[in-house]
Amino acid sequence: MNTMDYLKPFRDSGSSSGERRRSSAGFTLIEMLIAFAIVGFVMGAVLMILSQSQAAYVTQTEQAEQMQKMRIALDQITRALRQAGNDPLKALTVPPVVPGQSSVLIHADISGSVPSTTGNPLERTGDPDGLLNSIYEVVTVSYDPWNRQILCDVGYGSQITAKEVDSLTFTYYDINGAITADPARITRVKVTMAARAARADQMTNHHSTVTLESDVFIRSQAPQIFSDPNLEG
Repeated sequence: MNTMDYLKPFRDSGSSSGERRRSSAGFTLIEMLIAFAIVGFVMGAVLMILSQSQAAYVTQTEQAEQMQKMRIALDQITRALRQAGNDPLKALTVPPVVPGQSSVLIHADISGSVPSTTGNPLERTGDPDGLLNSIYEVVTVSYDPWNRQILCDVGYGSQITAKEVDSLTFTYYDINGAITADPARITRVKVTMAARAARADQMTNHHSTVTLESDVFIRSQAPQIFSDPNLEG
């Protein structure tokens, strides 16, 4: 037998052992770099999605909070306008509303027959007394564009009703639906309030705008509608 035949099993055995050692050595440097790159790419995409989701959540929360504040202010203005011109005892000597583009003055005899228990004459309560010297009977609503605030005075002085509001406008209509500035002809008031979100949308880089409107019919002007011949069938 040839001497090389004796050595062949040892050579084969060594070759298999070397292959096993190479196969069990793990990833090469290039393979590890590729794996790290893939993991980094995936983690970056996940972090970007989480960041966008967080920003969207914060933006939506801010919008919801701003809308809630605006709704509270709009409800207060709407209630005051509905009571404008209330005069169950005698006709008021002043118009129900004194119009302004970004302000309105509202008169309503709604209280005052019961003396105040606090000593403040403005806090008379009870039934209407024919006067306009109790709280909520002379209401002034105005907009401060410099500070972006809605101010409301119900008898205690101007108080901030809503902040971070971009605009507040009043549109006045007569019984036929035509716009008017004549206090004696006003039967309906449309209140429009708008505010821009403080945080821009990350996708569009634009500030979304929230707009609320309330179309208020002045209850004290109801007799005009029933007596208007133009509205008879």
